[in-house]
Amino acid sequence: MHIKDRSRTFGVLAALLSAMVMAAGVPVNAASASQGTPIIGLTPGAGFEEESGGIGWKLADGSSAKDSWLSFGGHEYYIDPDGYIRTGTYTLDHETYQFLAEGRAVPVGTDSTQPVTEDRDRAALRQKCDRIIASVTTPDMSKEQKLRAVYDWEMKACGYKRNSQIPSGDFTPSYALQILTSGRGNCFRFSSAFAYLAKDLGFESVMITGKCDSLSRRGTVAPHGWPMVYDTDGWYIFDPDMEDGTSNGHASFWKRTYDNYPLRKLYPEKRYEIYF
Repeated sequence: MHIKDRSRTFGVLAALLSAMVMAAGVPVNAASASQGTPIIGLTPGAGFEEESGGIGWKLADGSSAKDSWLSFGGHEYYIDPDGYIRTGTYTLDHETYQFLAEGRAVPVGTDSTQPVTEDRDRAALRQKCDRIIASVTTPDMSKEQKLRAVYDWEMKACGYKRNSQIPSGDFTPSYALQILTSGRGNCFRFSSAFAYLAKDLGFESVMITGKCDSLSRRGTVAPHGWPMVYDTDGWYIFDPDMEDGTSNGHASFWKRTYDNYPLRKLYPEKRYEIYF
């Protein structure tokens, strides 16, 4: 929601802003709230938007939010006047705030170099996965048919958007939420989302980060992330991002192993457990 008339909405703004940010343990007083910025939330058509300068929030009308507090996934973010989600320490209306590497407001003094995921994030993500699965599957489908349905859904519903940032820490829930909300993201977001969708279907799943052979520059490697799912007789790679974005559907990345993965070789480095 937008609050534009600050003189008439001071009481509402102060109460909402205090409640939102105090939930993350960041003190807010009435003076700073009175000079503060609009509060926005999740509405149909809105979502995270990756740009060259950082990550912002695209409003339902296609414009970018600026100088606003954002309440999303049980957390609070501040979008600066340039339209980007702030990280690190930031002073706003004479108050000092601190934000994690992914933008969440936290108490001042918290280590801002690593994202921190709380139970409420995973709960919000599970609700999102539940809704997607219910919309693309039917009760008479087998477990693997349902997995295929969400794989196909992600290729159609989500588009690739380049982001050169290499993830660190417990990034998978926030990355999955971002792409499932905005419909756009890089391989790490694609893979995180599919890993959680598979987990919600009852499969064991993990997220792998590492490198893969570059198709554009022979003899070099590029960062990549991919999900792995345990299906009956072992672990398999399911990579909807690569199938949709690299091969345009001409090569199947469904249920692959490291030995028969198409087009390029994978070099795994880190493994992230997936759980709600």
